[in-house]
Amino acid sequence: MLINYPSTIALRKTKDTVAALEEGLSHWPAWWGRVTAIVGLWISRSGSRRRLAELDDHELADVGVSRGQARSESEKPFWRP
Repeated sequence: MLINYPSTIALRKTKDTVAALEEGLSHWPAWWGRVTAIVGLWISRSGSRRRLAELDDHELADVGVSRGQARSESEKPFWRP
């Protein structure tokens, strides 16, 4: 059953939900933000290196990278800068 709330009630429910989420997140350990940032960096780095390995010689020349440099960079593990 669909209930049509007046907009003020819907807005209040949204604000209450956001407040509840913020309250819940405030209890997470501080290190969790650093962990998620590092994992995000690793995912980004892995994807960039995979795309670099897929570029042809013409595209590599456009960005000023040699085939050897591209190979060397793309073979690095995701955790290495």
